Amino acid sequence: MQVEKPNSLQVFFLTLMLYGYELISFFPDLLGIESRPVSIALRVVVLVSGIFVVLKNRMQLTKIHYLLFFFWFLYLLRLFYDTALTTKNILAPINDYWSFSVLIIVSMFACTTQFSEKTLLTVKNYILVILFIVNIWGLYNNITAPQIVPDDILIRADGNSSLNTVSFGKTSTILFFICFISLLKYKKNLLSIVFIIGMLLGLYNIFVAGSRGPLIQLIVIISLYTFVHIRQVRLKYVLLAFIVGIVLLNLFPSYFEASKLVFQRIGETGFTANENDQFRAMLLKSAWNQFLDHPFFGDAIETSMGNAYPHNIILESFMAMGIVGGLLSIVIFIVNIIIGTKVLKVFAYSFLGGILLMDTVGSISAGSIVNYLLIWPVLSLSINLSKTNGKK
Repeated sequence: MQVEKPNSLQVFFLTLMLYGYELISFFPDLLGIESRPVSIALRVVVLVSGIFVVLKNRMQLTKIHYLLFFFWFLYLLRLFYDTALTTKNILAPINDYWSFSVLIIVSMFACTTQFSEKTLLTVKNYILVILFIVNIWGLYNNITAPQIVPDDILIRADGNSSLNTVSFGKTSTILFFICFISLLKYKKNLLSIVFIIGMLLGLYNIFVAGSRGPLIQLIVIISLYTFVHIRQVRLKYVLLAFIVGIVLLNLFPSYFEASKLVFQRIGETGFTANENDQFRAMLLKSAWNQFLDHPFFGDAIETSMGNAYPHNIILESFMAMGIVGGLLSIVIFIVNIIIGTKVLKVFAYSFLGGILLMDTVGSISAGSIVNYLLIWPVLSLSINLSKTNGKK
């Protein structure tokens, strides 16, 4: 009987596409160089490897893929128009918009190819190693070089100068999730100790990062995964985790201190005293007004107020592409939830379902169409995986 081997090219591409940047983000500080050349080099590697994946593997396009690519066709039309006629009104470098768009589209095509279960399990293992490295290294940076602030001020911690608080918190969230599902799968294995350590490390770094989004995303995905796998996630394990948590809070009071900021920020969400939320509300209002002024074709890829993205992909779609692009974004949002939930059901794929669903939740209040790099190719890959799951 021939043993199935992972597709090395697909493993290389998908691993780097998903969390290559988080890993290389530490090297600019380590080497004393700027981060931009390093990130550009990674993008080129991912782009080239994605092209080779497309050339060496047959794509399997579905109707949902065509819907997804039509959405991006509309976005590229808007990007072309703004590049040709209104570049002076765009604050961010227009080249970044194009380079990220090309990277996303090539990655989406590469993710329409057939990925075997063995390939995806291998990717999951590599990602787990990368996430451990990122979280340990980030925690080490915060321990050895803490920011000097007054004792009564709670601060948010980056992983490094290139990995901001939100990105750092997101890596911690996916580390926790992968360790969680792996612990349920291999609960009688010696590796369960490693998974428990990963969950504790991830949870601590989420609190240290002080970002609301990753914590809320984690709560949502764990709740959904528990619902989908209700027989596997037994009450005794939930009770055991609760008891361990109480014990840790008493043994390590600093752990509880680290959690104060994120819960404080959750409690202040939407309050007028929260300047960050006020600014985001102004961006949302600006995006909506721009859509109302240009409902059929959209207005621009950035808000007129502040020249930023509105931190809501659906509203950004209405602003940039008008009524058609906005409605398509809503359809895609619903598809993400349905397909992500289906993919959660198979262990080899479930980490992708977790990434897709967490990014879908996150897209409501963070990121933009062009810089939310994972949600589009992961959806493209999950579409075919959900079909495979349905045949089992």
